[in-house]
Amino acid sequence: MVAFKIWDALPALIVASAGVGLAWLWYNLAWWSPIPILIAALAVGLLVDGVARRTLLPEQPVAAAWLMESWLLVPCCLGSLVAGLMILAAVSFEPAKDASAEASKMLAAALGGLSAFAAATVLKAFDDADEGLVGTHVRGAFLDAYPREEPGKPRHGHTHPFAAGSEGELWVQSFDVGGISGWGRAARLARARGVQQAIKGV
Repeated sequence: MVAFKIWDALPALIVASAGVGLAWLWYNLAWWSPIPILIAALAVGLLVDGVARRTLLPEQPVAAAWLMESWLLVPCCLGSLVAGLMILAAVSFEPAKDASAEASKMLAAALGGLSAFAAATVLKAFDDADEGLVGTHVRGAFLDAYPREEPGKPRHGHTHPFAAGSEGELWVQSFDVGGISGWGRAARLARARGVQQAIKGV
C-alpha cells in the first residue's frame, strides 16, 4: 500500500524537482538552456505515444498500452515549466529602491505566497496522474481504436469495432468489467489483455 502511494506521488515530485532544475539552469547557464531539455522530453513523449497509437493499435493493445505510458512526459514538461517560472518570479523579485523595509517584506511575502499557491495548484493536478492524466489519455485512444460496431457501417482506418455487449466492447466501454474499475495502471493493462484476447477470439 505504501509503495503504491509513493508511486502515485512520483509525478508530482518529478515536476517539482524538474521545476527547480529548470530555474537553476536559467540562472546559472543561459536563459535558453532549459528549452532544449523541454523540447526533447516533449518530443520523446509525443513520438513514442504516436508510434503506439498509429502502429500498434488496434492489433497489439498490450504493447500499445505500455508505450502510451510515455505520454505522461507531456503534462510533466508543462507542469515543470510552470513550476520553474514560479520559482523565477519569486527569486527575481526586487522591490523599488525607495520602498520601506516593511513594504518590501510584505510584497516579498505576498509574491512568495502567490508563487507557492500557483505551484501547489500545478502539482495538485499530478496527485492522480496515473488515472486522471494517463488513464484518460489511454482510454480515449482505446475508444477511438475499438468503437462500438454499427450495423451497415464499414470499418475504416486503424479501428477494430466490437459488437455491442461483446467481451471486447465491455473491456473498452464499461467502467467496471472483469473485476476491475476505472483506468488506473493495473486496470488499463488488464483491459488491454482482455481486448487482445477478444481480438484473437480466445
